[in-house]
This record gives sequence, structure tokens and C-alpha cells, in this order.
Amino acid sequence: MNPAARIAALAVVLSALTSATIALAGEPSRSFRVPVVENPTPVAPEPQPIPQPSGPCFDPAQRCPDLVLRPPSELRITRTRSGRLLLGSRNILVNRGAGPLYLRGKRDRRRTMTVRQRVYALNGTHTEYPLRDARFDFWLIPGQGRFWKLRDALRFELWTAGGPIERFVKRGIKTRFCMRDLQQVPGLPGPRTRRFGICSQQPDALTVRMGVSVGWRESYPAGYHEQSVDITGLHGCYALRHIADPLGHVFESDESNNMSQTRVRLPPRRGRVRGC
Repeated sequence: MNPAARIAALAVVLSALTSATIALAGEPSRSFRVPVVENPTPVAPEPQPIPQPSGPCFDPAQRCPDLVLRPPSELRITRTRSGRLLLGSRNILVNRGAGPLYLRGKRDRRRTMTVRQRVYALNGTHTEYPLRDARFDFWLIPGQGRFWKLRDALRFELWTAGGPIERFVKRGIKTRFCMRDLQQVPGLPGPRTRRFGICSQQPDALTVRMGVSVGWRESYPAGYHEQSVDITGLHGCYALRHIADPLGHVFESDESNNMSQTRVRLPPRRGRVRGC
């Protein structure tokens, strides 16, 4: 091949390579992507921030209560006349704060009272704060009569357990409790004698005082009226939760420790509740 022919052939090759390069440069990117799963496995939610002390309890100069619940205990199964299965449990509410839970009710209707909370300061003075949505109710307990009780004091709930996400299942009926000094808690500071005694049964009372002293506990047994959750037809692993002040009515120094739980496997076997 003469020199002129060689130069012509080389020019053709270079032109082809240039055209191919331009074509490739104009094509869209073909980067690889991880396939998206249509139904991904649920994952646990991000941790929630710890709530700050509420109201006056944000001030470290105040001696506020700190309500803590022991895990549900003395689990028992009862069957109603209609065949429903009820899971009962004992609640134990402890005040381990620097000050008492001190509540004062004032009659506003025939069987209800508005509520104020007394909070003591380190210097010995105190201030009473209205709890806007809190109420005392004159509540009937079959076979015992009526008692003044704090509405929405505690709540019993059943949640799924053992999976990536725990979901709410059911709620117990009972939410009204009389706050009182039932027993002193060993190892905790506090008064040696009761400051908040038996629950008032006075139908004509214009004011009622109730609460839990520092280092004391309030408790009701598993067989108490309505102290249960309906578990009829449930199968699997569940968490029985006790929640103090579920609506956040009461001022506390620590709002993050108001829940405790015990895991149970349902249905019960031979009338006994197992763990899971």
C-alpha cells in the first residue's frame, strides 16, 4: 500500500473511533442500584428524647415527686360468667422523688372535684398549682361503697412483644386510684409515719387530700375490682404494661420512668401465666 493510501485508511479509523466516543458520551449512566423491597421488614422506631421535668419541677429548687412503677406482679387468670378471660395483676407505685405527691381536691360538682398539686421548695415554702384536666371522682366499688379517687392515675395496657415493633393491643378498664401511703419502702428516705391515710368515703366532703409520701408506695392486688385486661382469644407473646399518670397531669421531676412491664405468653396454660 502506497503512503497516500495508508494515510487515507488511518483517517477512516480515527473518524470511526471519534464517532463511537461521542455516542458513548451521550448515553445515560448505567450505575447499579440495590433492588427496593416492596414490603420491607419493620424496624424499631428511633429512640424518643427523654421528656423534660414538667411545670415547676423544671426548677431544681423544687422538691417534686417521682412516680415509679414496679413490674406487674401476682398475675392471675379469672373467667367471667360469659366466658371471657381476664388477666389481673398487682400494681406497685413508688414515690422516690425529693418531695411528696400532694393533691388537693375541691368540689365542683356532685361527684367530682377539681385538683391542685402542692409542690414544696427546698426552703420549706410551698405553692399549689391547678391541674387543669385532673379530677377526683366519687367512684363506686361493688361491695365496698364509694371512694374519692384520682381519675387517670394509672393505666393497664397490653402490647405485642418479641418482634421488631411492639404494637398496642388492649387497655384495661380501671384508671381511677386512691393515692395513699400504704407501705414504707425499705432503703428509701422519707417520713416514718403515714402522711396520706385511708381513702375518703365522705359523700358531702367539700375538699379531699390524697397523695404518696417520699419513700412510700401505693398498691392494689390483682383481684381488685376492674384491675385486669381482657385477653380472650389472644395467642403469642405480649407485654403487660402499667403506666403511671398516662396523660401527664401530675408534675414530676422525672417524666421518663412512669412505665413498667412484664412479658406473658398467651393463652394461659392450665390457668397459669407463663413468661416469654
